[in-house]
Amino acid sequence: MSFKNVIGHTRETKILQGIIQRNRIPSSFLFTGVDGIGKSLIARNFVKVINCLDPKENDCCDRCSSCKKIDALKHFDIYTVENTEQDIKIDKIREIECFAATMPLEAKMKFIVIDNADRMNPNAQNAFLKTLEEPPKHCIIILITSSPDLLLDTIKSRCFQLRFKPLSMAESLSITRQYGIKQNFNLFIGMPGRIISNDTMDIISFFSSILDDMYKGEVKENWKDINEMKQWLELLIVFLRDLSIRDLKIDDNQLMLNLRNTQQRFDDVLKIYDDILSLYIKSDMNLNKKIVWNYVRTLLVK
Repeated sequence: MSFKNVIGHTRETKILQGIIQRNRIPSSFLFTGVDGIGKSLIARNFVKVINCLDPKENDCCDRCSSCKKIDALKHFDIYTVENTEQDIKIDKIREIECFAATMPLEAKMKFIVIDNADRMNPNAQNAFLKTLEEPPKHCIIILITSSPDLLLDTIKSRCFQLRFKPLSMAESLSITRQYGIKQNFNLFIGMPGRIISNDTMDIISFFSSILDDMYKGEVKENWKDINEMKQWLELLIVFLRDLSIRDLKIDDNQLMLNLRNTQQRFDDVLKIYDDILSLYIKSDMNLNKKIVWNYVRTLLVK
């Protein structure tokens, strides 16, 4: 897929094409925005344009051997750390440093693309700083994250930052229908990648089961780690949004998570919403999962 065939992200694409046209390409980029909106797709297309053997109008041909190898993740000069649930440790950074130290074998520029860059642990981030501070002239780095606050300020300050927004409903539907998905998952409006990944129903089931445990009075938290807790809090905010508008006699299609009819009054729901939103904002601060579980359960089961 070339830039011209990408649905949405017109602003971001024009910025990147302008950088290419001026031939003033930063040594490192930071792509930020929520999951499932196409940050990795744009990054791959940018890599393709730079290394395309037959580029036209600051876009890739999508046909040459370089473009095909990059799409297949089989290009010798492109080092990709794909979406991972595991921490990125210092050993991986050492591999990246070795890769960056050598000249390209066939590409115009080497690329290092790290998806979920916030997964770098503190030691890995500190080690990676050296590469950002003294970047090889033949190598460009792209960091991709939905949680930029987890990255060191010194890393962010050395990158050209590009913020991606969720897609419009029309753009999202256009993408999902290309994959034969006709159901409109309002929960993931603007994030078609979350729907295409086929884990949508699993995510909703995961949220609902933990919510049921809380209403039943379970005292043992069931999140495996902080990231899963944060994901669950995101869904709880959506759930509370639904509760706050349930009495407006709106169409069910406007609800995102129509899971449970609780007895909380409107004012109570708004108060819980504010408390949970405040908690979510602090969720990157290594909060104790058990304390968070008991706090949320207390709010919901008053």
